Amino acid sequence: MLFFRTLKGHPLVLPSRGCCHGVFLLGHAARLKEGRSVADWTQAARERSTFMSRALQLDDIAQEMLNLGLAYCRDGVRLANSLHGLSDCADNPTFLAIARLLLKTAPPSWIWFAVSDGQVTREYVPASDLDKLAWIGPELDQMLLDVFDSIVTREDDDFRKAMGDAAELMVLAALRRSGANPLHVSRIADSYGYDIECAGQRIDRIEVKAAGPGSKTNFYISRNEFEKCAYFGPEWRLVQVIFSGEAFLADFLDATHVETVRELRHGVLGELVPKDTPSFRWTESAQISPPGDTWLPFVLALDPDFKTQGFRHKAYIADVQD
Repeated sequence: MLFFRTLKGHPLVLPSRGCCHGVFLLGHAARLKEGRSVADWTQAARERSTFMSRALQLDDIAQEMLNLGLAYCRDGVRLANSLHGLSDCADNPTFLAIARLLLKTAPPSWIWFAVSDGQVTREYVPASDLDKLAWIGPELDQMLLDVFDSIVTREDDDFRKAMGDAAELMVLAALRRSGANPLHVSRIADSYGYDIECAGQRIDRIEVKAAGPGSKTNFYISRNEFEKCAYFGPEWRLVQVIFSGEAFLADFLDATHVETVRELRHGVLGELVPKDTPSFRWTESAQISPPGDTWLPFVLALDPDFKTQGFRHKAYIADVQD
């Protein structure tokens, strides 16, 4: 049974109890005698007089520890500092700490949509993964929340940008299918305050927001976007593309990966955002949670023939190129 999986060249570690036990054994072996070769290191861990040391695929686990920077070869195998304190006692607190470290080091793809607004929606976690994490017990939800908070960094920004790009392409394809000739102005500059522009009897200025099943109740809007909404009035509208849970694991996206597309009724933003006062002024962005009855169905159908790369892949490519 493998405890590690690899996706798009990115190591994806799922901390089952066996996986954490293997990391502990390898960490303990490295601390007992630094300077071993990789082969000697794994053999020393395997010689531990426990059933698990013989049952685990320690070669695979050792390689992933090296891939993730939890161990490194420099005059032999040595442990990263983050593992030094987690190789003394093979008890449950140690294994839980290892699980937390592995989740932070290589977060599973589903964490980006299973965790939202301070809650964990387990329905968006693959059942097989939940089974492997069941040993963590009642601490699992809090561990996932803590891990998510710790990884909301540039990687999260790359992922969300890729998700937003995919949503914009979906709307562009729908507009072209309807006979319109849209211009993707967000590719030109952020200063427009919207993403897509269509010329007709009037100019249609569309700001596209992407969401998953767990984040569809709110969105972030920049100060510039809000000011352009106020300036252009009914010419400016906000369209939200809500992706299904399956979209977050897909290599390619099409219309079947979209749960729904909807747009915000005109004037709602102006009603929800307070005006600046001497004691209040919002700056770069604000989080908006519109009431459910302020949304309208998107007037256009998505293009059933349109396909684009999944946003996990695009976020990974962006990370490599940076």
